[in-house]
Amino acid sequence: YALRVTLKDGTGELQSVTAFDETAENIMGVKAEDLQFLSIDDGATTEIADQ
Repeated sequence: YALRVTLKDGTGELQSVTAFDETAENIMGVKAEDLQFLSIDDGATTEIADQ
């Protein structure tokens, strides 16, 4: 399972959030409210993988 968070440059607002499993067969949108535990800098793209 992996979680990718992409932010708008310089704004700190979520541009797109996608959650997908290891096979990438199940792709779905994730609300920003579900990601409050993440701390991400403005303009950053972060991948968090839980293996």
